[in-house]
Amino acid sequence: MAEGQAKKMLGNKVKIESAGLAPYFESAAEKAVEVLKNFYGINISNHSPRSVTDLDLKRFGLIIALDSIVWSNLHTIDTCISNVLFKA
Repeated sequence: MAEGQAKKMLGNKVKIESAGLAPYFESAAEKAVEVLKNFYGINISNHSPRSVTDLDLKRFGLIIALDSIVWSNLHTIDTCISNVLFKA
């Protein structure tokens, strides 16, 4: 959902990707697809959840953690990353 919202806000000004700590589904959750489409006009029906462990986190100029638990886990996964931002 965050990727879809960020892409709508920023367009193609920057490259946006999203990943989770423990994605549970092979496709976007039906309710999330419905809410984003109906309320925000964002289509994420082709989104495939993926894990941050599948990514080289150092290749990103900025990583935005949506909560403090995610921020902490990102530093546990890769102690060398310095580009993670979290603001409560």
